[in-house]
Amino acid sequence: MLYLSGEDNFHLGYALMPNAWGKGFATELVKAGAPYFFEQTGKHELFAITSSGNTASQQVLLKSGFHRKGDVIQSGETLDLFVANGESVAIYGK
Repeated sequence: MLYLSGEDNFHLGYALMPNAWGKGFATELVKAGAPYFFEQTGKHELFAITSSGNTASQQVLLKSGFHRKGDVIQSGETLDLFVANGESVAIYGK
């Protein structure tokens, strides 16, 4: 989990080497990490961003209880913003 300085929110982040893609590791990470985040912090939202073309990560987030919230621009690049709350993660994160 990443705390962004100057913001009152936390972001989920992960990166896998290409030889680990498509094996369920990211899904396992998100489905274990997101509930742990909510249990330990008492926070109400957890954010994640992906490149617009990264449909694999977008699917991981969606099936783990995140939903697409909109776009954000970082370093001149438009990225997809996702958000989850503890309830959605409890339902979909199993």
